[in-house]
Amino acid sequence: GVIISHAHLDHYWLAGYVHPSVPVWTGEATHALISLTSLFTGQQVTIPASRFFRRQEPFHIGDLVITPYGMDHSAFDTCAFHITNGHRSLFYTGDFRSHGRKSKVFYWFLANAPAPVDCLLLEGTNVGQPAKSLKTETWIEEELAALFRETGKIVLVCASGQNIDRLVSVSRACMKTGRTLAVDVYAVNVLETLAPYAKIPRPTGDYPNLRVFFPFRLTGILADKRLDALYKPFRSFKVTKKEIAANPGRFVMMVRPSMQGDLERIAGIDGGTLVWSQWNGYKTRPGVQPFLAHLAGRGFTTVDLHTSGHGGVRTLRQLADALKPSVIMPIHTQHSSAYHKLLNWPVVEVPDKEVREV
Repeated sequence: GVIISHAHLDHYWLAGYVHPSVPVWTGEATHALISLTSLFTGQQVTIPASRFFRRQEPFHIGDLVITPYGMDHSAFDTCAFHITNGHRSLFYTGDFRSHGRKSKVFYWFLANAPAPVDCLLLEGTNVGQPAKSLKTETWIEEELAALFRETGKIVLVCASGQNIDRLVSVSRACMKTGRTLAVDVYAVNVLETLAPYAKIPRPTGDYPNLRVFFPFRLTGILADKRLDALYKPFRSFKVTKKEIAANPGRFVMMVRPSMQGDLERIAGIDGGTLVWSQWNGYKTRPGVQPFLAHLAGRGFTTVDLHTSGHGGVRTLRQLADALKPSVIMPIHTQHSSAYHKLLNWPVVEVPDKEVREV
């Protein structure tokens, strides 16, 4: 069996190579997100033999008992896993933090951790990074609202369409300031896909300030593939380029570099603000620099406003102390050697391709 923790590509991409006879376990919302992303991107990562688990409900793979625990992360439906054969136990953290909109989930886990465990596979994306206070999503929301009030011009927000915490922050900031939020066809499909699992913004009567933008290239691709169900249901919520150009200061628009051609065709938005609300490292990706240069040429000011989807050292230490592991094995990090000094438990670094038995 294979277990997938959440719908970020680095955690499920190889699932496309799993033999169809092997069961793949995911959360139901995670499976829906993977399927949706495959439709939009053509990545063709399908999981035909998927089985769904529920949080805090143990399931079996052979003689192993696996219990999923929900985690606070920038991906929706993220889980960690306690795995045991009744004699020895392992805990895999997946990706997690304690400063997102699901921080209560993390603190509940600290009070209910299945301690002690024999081995803890502990992610450390932020290990080795400069020490700093990680901002909360509530802080992001407040900063966005202040920005929306200060400028009378359009605000573009560049963020992942799957980062529901960030979409909620932007939406709430819009409601506080009377702005209309325009999301693209992909983002609105993400919201609709996840609507059965949580109360999130959708273009319905409950969120009259939420509209849908139809990027020319993306909509054309969907039409060519005859994926009408991914865009036609949202036509009544459509916001046009002409409508935005007529009153740009009314709008906050979620964008990505591939929408540069659409932005070039919207008059009257010069001098606006671009909020870069994701990892700064993505600015070096192909296509991003021309996008940023285009906006700079139109007088846009760029503001970096982001917080990590991963916890800092303090959060890692809290989780490790709650689980009381016999040994910690670093994963998902470029600085595994730093674990020895930062944590209160024995650490064993395992090189790539080396097998260890718990």
